[in-house]
Amino acid sequence: MFNRKKGMSNKLWYILWELIAAAAIAFIILATLNTIITKNTFWKKYYSIDLALMADIENINQGDFVMNYNLKEDIDPTLKRYLLLPNNPLFIGLNNFSVDVYEEENGKMKNPTTYAFSKSKNIFVEESLTSSKFLVMSKKGNVLKLSDYDIDTSDICPSYETSGNIGGMKIYSYYNGNNIKSYSDTAQALLNRYGSKGNNASKVMLYYEANINTTIYYSDDVNTLKSQKLACIIKMKLQEKLNNDILLKKYDKSLDQYFGMYINNANEFWVIIKISDENLKEINNNDYAVLIEKSYIEFFT
Repeated sequence: MFNRKKGMSNKLWYILWELIAAAAIAFIILATLNTIITKNTFWKKYYSIDLALMADIENINQGDFVMNYNLKEDIDPTLKRYLLLPNNPLFIGLNNFSVDVYEEENGKMKNPTTYAFSKSKNIFVEESLTSSKFLVMSKKGNVLKLSDYDIDTSDICPSYETSGNIGGMKIYSYYNGNNIKSYSDTAQALLNRYGSKGNNASKVMLYYEANINTTIYYSDDVNTLKSQKLACIIKMKLQEKLNNDILLKKYDKSLDQYFGMYINNANEFWVIIKISDENLKEINNNDYAVLIEKSYIEFFT
C-alpha cells in the first residue's frame, strides 16, 4: 500500500513538472510571437536590408533601372485579432544613404530599423516615406527614388502573382463595330485553344472610335489587380506596334452601353481596348490576335 501511494505521488509530481514545462514553453513562444508581431522586428530588418541591397544594385547600374516590390503580410490579420494584438503598419523611408523602416504606434513612427547602402556621388536621392504595400524603386538619370506604385503611369507592369494554368480559363473576345470584327474574331480563334466553358473566365473587348487617344481600361472591382496586370501587359506589347502613346485608366463606365452586359461577373476579369482608325492602319488583325494571345500567356506564366 505504501509503495503504491509513493508511486502515485511520483507520478503526480511528474505530471505537474510536465505542465510547468509546457506552460513555460508556451509563454516563451507567445512572448516571442508577441515581439515579432507588435514590434515587427523581423520584417523591419528584412525590408531595410532587402531594399538597401536594391538601392546598391541601382546605384551601380549604368542605365535607368526600375524595380517593383511587394511587401508581404507579416502574419495573418485574423490571427492578430484572435491574439488581441495591434496591427501596427510599417513605413518605408528612403534617405540619402539608408533605407529606414518604421512601425506606427498611436499615429507616430517609432523604432526605426536602418540599413545603409552605397551611394554614388553622382546620384541624387529623392527622400520619401511611404506605407504602401506595393512600391517602386527607380533610378532614372541620376535620381534614385522610392515611391508608391501607380499603374496608370508606371514604366513596368506589376508583379502580382498570377501564374497558373491558362487552359483552365475560358477567354472571350468582344467588339463594338463591324470595322473591327475581323480583329476580335481572329483573336477569338486563337483564344479558343485555351480553357472550356465555366465560371472562371476573362474577357478582352475592343472598342473602335475615330480620332481618339488609344486607351486600355482595367476594372475597378474584386478583380482589379488581375485586370490591371493584363491591361499593362497588353499596353506594353501594343506600344511596340503603335506610334502614339497608350493610356492606361481605371474604367469609368463610359462604354457600358456596349459592354455593360459582359463585365458584371465577379468570377471574371476583363480589359477594354479603345482603339482609333489610325491604330488600325498600324496593326493588322493577325498581329493584334497574336499580341492578345501572347499577353494572356505572359499573364499566366
